[in-house]
Amino acid sequence: MKETTPPGKPNPLTKLFDRFFAGRYRQLDWLFLLRPVLLIPVWTMTAAGFGAGSWLSSPDLFWHVAWNWTVLLVFIGITLIVGAAFIQVQLQQNGEAEIKGHPNLLAESHIDPEKARRLAWICLGLGVLLLLPGGWVAVIAGIAIYAIWGLLYGSNTAIWRNRPAIDILIHLLAGAVLFYVGWGTSGAPLSGSLNVAAPYVLGFAGITALIAITPGPRFPEDSPRPGKTAITNASSFAAVLAIAATIWGYSNGDPIISTTAVLTLPFHAVGLYFRREIDMLRTSRYAILIFVIFAGTRYPLLYIPIILDFYLSRYYYRRRFGFPHPCFHAPDIEWTGV
Repeated sequence: MKETTPPGKPNPLTKLFDRFFAGRYRQLDWLFLLRPVLLIPVWTMTAAGFGAGSWLSSPDLFWHVAWNWTVLLVFIGITLIVGAAFIQVQLQQNGEAEIKGHPNLLAESHIDPEKARRLAWICLGLGVLLLLPGGWVAVIAGIAIYAIWGLLYGSNTAIWRNRPAIDILIHLLAGAVLFYVGWGTSGAPLSGSLNVAAPYVLGFAGITALIAITPGPRFPEDSPRPGKTAITNASSFAAVLAIAATIWGYSNGDPIISTTAVLTLPFHAVGLYFRREIDMLRTSRYAILIFVIFAGTRYPLLYIPIILDFYLSRYYYRRRFGFPHPCFHAPDIEWTGV
């Protein structure tokens, strides 16, 4: 795959990355085969479950920065399992990458598919082992996330292709499972957990409702874009779920999800008023950002890997494919579709 640099003056961080990664782009290809951009919502949902479980026994939990090796191992484990799942996604011809317009490194780099398949199995096995300190709930949830994203979503595209409702349902299940990876690691009892988890899952489903019909950065120009009816339906559904998450979270006395959800409502209102693709894209991106900010108020160490992931991903996709991904700035979103 050819190195690509979009126009524009490189910033100091880009220069630093250039110095460090010069000659190492093949190694970065292997890293980005695991789709690290997706780890931002994955880590956040897992941290939300861990924080919510811990909050039951510590109602004043806020800005806890003590190091915890069990939590570190669990987060590395879920990272590897999700990476294995999305290697499986990219192994499928005419799969998610082609349907939604995401770069497929197996098709555009030096990586051999058989080696990638072996890497997926290694990541899955090691990931499950690393979840063991988190308890049996975390282990079962970790295996389930591979089954949902790697097998159901990745290997059976016919199930969800052109069926947004099925697409949303699959990601809703994934969000619930990620929450329970964190919940199980916290040691909180399962009894009563559904009531606490429900508003988080609803909020996560609202975001995926927008992403399900959102074209990716490499979306084919000759493919139909979502029309006003699809945008209206998805935005309305997401707004209703955000309202439900706000009310449910508030009734639980959980400030994290209730505040997160209520702050996304103005974005939903703008999206429903204008019914433009750019507003739908912006709403999903800023909803994730707000979720990251508030989930991290309980465990701020979450911010460190997310910030590193965000800027390294932007650097990699700009350098390798010529577009910044992920992004929040409106011109960038309009340019890339992400």
